Amino acid sequence: MTAVEKMEKYVSQYEIPLKSGIITFMAGMLVHLYVSTNKFFNYFEMGNIFSTMSYTQNDTLGLGRWFLPVATNLFTEYSMPLWNGFIVMLYMSISAGLICEMIGIKRLLTRSLFGLIWVTFPGMASLFSYGVNADALALSMLLAILAVYAEEKWKWGIVPGALLVGVCLGIYQPYLAVSIGTAFCLLFLQLIEDYDRKKFWCKVGRLLVTLILGFVIYYVMLQVILMVNNTALSNYHGVDSMTSFTAKGVAKGLVYTYGYFFSFFFSKAYLLKSGRSVCNVLAAVAVVVVLWKKSREKVTIYHMERLMLLGIMTALLPLGMNAAPFLMADRVGNGVDIYMLFPLMLLWAICIKLILEERIQVSFQSEKIGMGIQWCTLVVLCVTVISGSLICNQAYHRMDAMTQTTSALLERIVARMESVPEWNKEIPVYFKNPRALVNSNYEVTIPQYEEMTKLPGTAIWPNYNEDAIERYCEVYLHFPVNLAAEEVKDKLDNNEKVQSMPVFPAWESIQVIDGVMVVKISEEEKEG
Repeated sequence: MTAVEKMEKYVSQYEIPLKSGIITFMAGMLVHLYVSTNKFFNYFEMGNIFSTMSYTQNDTLGLGRWFLPVATNLFTEYSMPLWNGFIVMLYMSISAGLICEMIGIKRLLTRSLFGLIWVTFPGMASLFSYGVNADALALSMLLAILAVYAEEKWKWGIVPGALLVGVCLGIYQPYLAVSIGTAFCLLFLQLIEDYDRKKFWCKVGRLLVTLILGFVIYYVMLQVILMVNNTALSNYHGVDSMTSFTAKGVAKGLVYTYGYFFSFFFSKAYLLKSGRSVCNVLAAVAVVVVLWKKSREKVTIYHMERLMLLGIMTALLPLGMNAAPFLMADRVGNGVDIYMLFPLMLLWAICIKLILEERIQVSFQSEKIGMGIQWCTLVVLCVTVISGSLICNQAYHRMDAMTQTTSALLERIVARMESVPEWNKEIPVYFKNPRALVNSNYEVTIPQYEEMTKLPGTAIWPNYNEDAIERYCEVYLHFPVNLAAEEVKDKLDNNEKVQSMPVFPAWESIQVIDGVMVVKISEEEKEG
């Protein structure tokens, strides 16, 4: 058999997974074409135009992300939108395919539908806002799913699965929730389709061992790397107390977990339009009806046990599919971003498997009822895909406006700096209080943008710093900036003349004091 013949055999064997993967990839590239073909800036992108994400950065090892520098530089340290978009969509397409393989979604249409839902999740807009790290976050998600796939499909898969969980956590810890969600999904469907006490609890044990061993591997590696680099964990979002859980924190985590679950699916907070929430209610009703019918189909010696477990698992769906807030426990109040809620999309995989993948008509006395449920589900899935695509592109529109606003502001600041007689490229510069770079200077209300409250990274957010401004000025404005030394800035902070300066755009907001060009951005340094 020639190499070409072997390739043809392989392609024919995996024809549907390959086709659905290509459809997912191409659709994802089309939906996110806006962000993949434009360079947008937020505080993170301004600070990481060229970034190796080294271990010395505060947002790598200091946040416990010991594999992030490797993942970020796996292909390039440049933040190149089209290339990053290509890599992200490749990872996301493979992730969707692995989920379909594990839970038994086999048809081209249903696999493609889930792939479309996966890549149009509104959290993708926030994920892409991290530019140079977008592909690393997508890789973390892929590894989280691949870990469960290894445990599920390979005889000795616990060990490679645990290693993959450890590396996933080393990139981005909240995506442990993706592994948990995938595992929960498999257990839930096994209860419905083919419950066997021994097989079920054996799978529970294997999955728990994989996840726990994976966390142990991650944590041991973290401690070793912290010791080698003589670095301590940051207190950002409670990273330095990630293994600390209190009864109050667990209860708080549960409340937030269920709150985020119902808020995402049944309110306008994340979806912007109430119409999609109505569709989600219809989908929930359809799933409940089908679950009720299926729970009555297979009467075995374990029937009552199966029903009890199914009731418990159904009640725990919000926790199983949205474990990130629960895992944060006492730290959950610091914030749960939408891209941490990605496992919620696994509910659509369950919906597709239960309603569209099988001929559910035979489960109902009237075939029209079963057919009606399937058509209703198809409509809901289409609405989900279309609305997700629109939300993402609305967010990209806001990112574009944010970029133009920030760029125009910095251009005006630079022009004013050049107009000062003492200006020269060697003069030390101090951008005082730059965190709220735009917000504190101009009050402009744009209701269409302000409605998107749950899409962090796509709006102007007060978290800029001098290094980010310096990098942007030098790379994009070709304007040399020589930042003043820290001890010089500390001295200027106590200078009455600096304290009395007005903020930009007032004419006196840029002055040369004690040989340093002081540019006062804001009145006070605001916390983000």
